[in-house]
Amino acid sequence: MTEFMELSSGARSLFCTVSVILMMGFIANTIQAIIQRRFAYMAESVIEFFAPFFLFHVCAEVSDYYLGGELNSIAEIFAKLPYAAFIFVYILLTVLFAVRFQLGRKYSKTHITPSAIKQATDDMPTGFCYYTKNGYPFLTNNTMNTIAVALTDKPISNGTEFAKLVMTDNIKEIDGVVYHFTTRKLNHKNEPFYEILADDVTAVYEKTKELKAGNEQIRQSNAKMKAYGERINEAVRREEILKSKINIHNEMNKLLLQTDNAISIKSKEERERVLDTWMQNTILLCLEASENEENPLSDLYELAKLIGINIHIDSEPKIDNANALRLFVLISEEAMTNAVKHAGATDVYITVNQNKTLLSANYTNNGLNPLDDIVEGGGLKELRRRIEKTGGTMSISSKPFVLSVNIPLSDEK
Repeated sequence: MTEFMELSSGARSLFCTVSVILMMGFIANTIQAIIQRRFAYMAESVIEFFAPFFLFHVCAEVSDYYLGGELNSIAEIFAKLPYAAFIFVYILLTVLFAVRFQLGRKYSKTHITPSAIKQATDDMPTGFCYYTKNGYPFLTNNTMNTIAVALTDKPISNGTEFAKLVMTDNIKEIDGVVYHFTTRKLNHKNEPFYEILADDVTAVYEKTKELKAGNEQIRQSNAKMKAYGERINEAVRREEILKSKINIHNEMNKLLLQTDNAISIKSKEERERVLDTWMQNTILLCLEASENEENPLSDLYELAKLIGINIHIDSEPKIDNANALRLFVLISEEAMTNAVKHAGATDVYITVNQNKTLLSANYTNNGLNPLDDIVEGGGLKELRRRIEKTGGTMSISSKPFVLSVNIPLSDEK
């Protein structure tokens, strides 16, 4: 069989090329072992590297021999071997390299290695940077470096300065992604170091914006509903005023007819009855006018002066609800006029108790108590209707006389 040294120069060059390729493969296996910190595997790969290196050396010696050089004794022994032996060894080394390489890859997939940790941290959506108290960043993943490049046009070189930059406003939007930055101080073996985290909060940020927009729409809707409710209350109040004016107009027409009849009849009792009716309608007109005052309480005191009675309120109510305030004044005016007309009183006493939702008031006077149970006429009957329409209550005690009312302070009714 043809010896190796009898091959043509082209064939020997091919063998040299295969040797170089195998050497590079075993170097790759050695580097892989170093990264995986498998030192026994590294030593085996180094030993295996010398096999193709020796074959390359034999090829080089034979080529040098044909160029006029001398062939050393060891190279001469291997050069005289059949070239098939070289092919067998090359096949064996190729298989060995392939097996070693695949075992190394499998090890990387089934074991936690420093390179695996580095790759995993680089693939994390959360950016992190750990640096010493001097600002030296000893561990930073790709996400954080990408953020740093977007903010400063360079990777992190000083952790302290970068922390100051991101914490001035710890919510930053970078290339459509919103990051929330946090920092904290850590210790390892009594040596302090610092952490910067950048969490991807894009989804939460977008939901928060949507929630704020929704809340603003709700606020605007509530404002519109409130304004609409106020307009409804005003419309109802105007309707009640109109009804009252119509009733007063009708009563005045009746009163004019009664007055004309009383003058023709010339009866004292009829004249007194007509005079009482005039007084009652005049008071109703005053009450109607008081509903249009900006400060109904001041009108209450003014009416007390006009009819010659002293009004004593132990605690003046503080009512924000305009409808409830007008109703309180209306009740007080009716209580005053009735006290003067029916009891001959000179003083009216109002006791007020108030909380956030209800105003309670008791009305008494220094006049004569009624001889019989009080029958609710036009004024008291109208008061009861208005009070109960708001959800309130009214009660009257004759001996002694006490008018008690409860007025809700909300517009729910």
